[in-house]
Amino acid sequence: MTNLETTQKINANKIFTCTRREFTPDLKTMVVKEYEAGSTRKELAKKYDILPHYINRWQQRVQKVTQSINEETKRYKAQIIEKHQKEIDKKVEEQHIQQELQALRAENKALKTLLKVYMK
Repeated sequence: MTNLETTQKINANKIFTCTRREFTPDLKTMVVKEYEAGSTRKELAKKYDILPHYINRWQQRVQKVTQSINEETKRYKAQIIEKHQKEIDKKVEEQHIQQELQALRAENKALKTLLKVYMK
């Protein structure tokens, strides 16, 4: 193998052995916020040295997570409202029972009074 072939092989290995960059969630969120605030993909790609399509991908992920959070929040609120409504219904039922009990006690008292009158 010649010296030129060896050099070409080494250069080819350098091309194919580059490491993949990792981006932190904070950076991704910051870039998406800047994009949604009005910056262009091209500006952000240049500013952060990233490929423009990353911004679209990150924005889609943020939207999915946001949508998921919103749906979970709605379910949670519905559960709280349902629980609160059940408590209200229970209190109303207890009030009806108390009123009925008072009416029955008053009726019972009246019947005892009548019974005393008739027993004399």
